[in-house]
Amino acid sequence: MLIQAFFAFLLLTVCYLIFQSEGTTARQAQSFIVEVMERDYNFEGVAKWYEQNIGGMPAILPAFKENRENSRKKSISWVSPLKGEVVQPYQKGRKGITIRAAKGSPVVSAAEGWVVEAGPKEGLGKTVVVRHRDGDETWYGWLGEIQVQEKDWVKPRQLLGEVGEREGETLLFFAVKKGGDFVDPSGVVPVE
Repeated sequence: MLIQAFFAFLLLTVCYLIFQSEGTTARQAQSFIVEVMERDYNFEGVAKWYEQNIGGMPAILPAFKENRENSRKKSISWVSPLKGEVVQPYQKGRKGITIRAAKGSPVVSAAEGWVVEAGPKEGLGKTVVVRHRDGDETWYGWLGEIQVQEKDWVKPRQLLGEVGEREGETLLFFAVKKGGDFVDPSGVVPVE
């Protein structure tokens, strides 16, 4: 253990001295160290090699594999963003649906996620865009009031704002963006 600590300290000292130096050789060494430290490690490749050549799985590798698989398997649990009536269903060429609701109705997040936009958006007025853990986005447009800010983390059913007024009616524009394309929200999120 003492020997390992000594070599770790020695390596740290050498790296420190390299990064404090200004010469050409030092810059080349710095570039090499940065490249090595930022390179992604192929745990799956090592796990396959280990299984083929040694058999079984080393204790540390399943932990990495299990976390990745679990995060993929966890499905998002969607909730309706607003209690109301769909007055304009999804059509190709339209990005989302229009829901009519009572004045002052709360608009909630359809799932857990990160608020990436909160404010005026051309054609949608006051809008909130939430990015979920799988990369999908939900858009909530024509809001009367916004209760969240950019970079807020929201939970399912957390208040985003109130339904706004448009053309004399209280309407919400709701859209779902999957993989960069808008899709029919009613196929993803339960709409009441």
